Amino acid sequence: MISILIIFLLPLLALFSIGPIKMFLFKRRWKKIKAEPLPDQYSRILISNFYPFQFLTSAEKEQLLYKIHYFLRHKYFHGLQNFTITDEMKILIAAQACLLILNIDREIYPSLVNIYISSSAFIEKDKIINIYSPTPFRVERVGESWKDGPVVLAWSSVKEGLQNWQDGHNVVLHEFAHQLDALNGDLNGTPGLSSRNHFHKWKMFMTKDFLELREKVKTHHQSDIDIYGAKNPAEFFAITVEYFFEKSKLFKQKHPEIFALYLDYFKIDPTRWSRNLLNF
Repeated sequence: MISILIIFLLPLLALFSIGPIKMFLFKRRWKKIKAEPLPDQYSRILISNFYPFQFLTSAEKEQLLYKIHYFLRHKYFHGLQNFTITDEMKILIAAQACLLILNIDREIYPSLVNIYISSSAFIEKDKIINIYSPTPFRVERVGESWKDGPVVLAWSSVKEGLQNWQDGHNVVLHEFAHQLDALNGDLNGTPGLSSRNHFHKWKMFMTKDFLELREKVKTHHQSDIDIYGAKNPAEFFAITVEYFFEKSKLFKQKHPEIFALYLDYFKIDPTRWSRNLLNF
């Protein structure tokens, strides 16, 4: 009887041990990364191409640079259709991904290993069959994110996002928001939260604004939130994360409850860089 119980309990014990083991490995890797000197090119590239960098504190800049260093050491980039990926591209993608987790004390996208980059829009991985013909739809995408990886990005869209930090559209923030969402085990618009109270507030306010967006789409009313967010809670989360980081002052005005939730979750206030961008 005891041996049978052990057999049934082993998968459960393994499940509960995965988290601590991953955190142990991350902390060991993080300690090694922190002991290494940072390449000078990181700062040079971010100063010239990554607008929010100038508004971070000295401690935040150092934290971001080390998270970028970790990201580049443990994630692998692949060019699609012979697309050549430069070190600068890798650094700028890593910077945006790590901005989301700058002040979040947890593993750096633990399930993600591979990132694929195309030169421009690509055909989505799961080709939807057209019921009126035997051929699949050719649905162009600029980004994709899967629960346990990979992330796929179109460099043309990444570049546009870097050049415009006030339009509310950023493919890297969007796809890596999906990666954060998946950390709780599913893509459902709710990332891993710190407390039950936070979860209840999240559920209440996110559901309210999500249903309001769906009603506006249904009745053909204009919305300040991109209507793609009405597709499902996961897309609503990713779309509003773009909004939070790129149009934070307007987001705070229009959606104060969600703004407060994101302020608490991300532990960073993007209104610091919501100002005149003409000189960048």
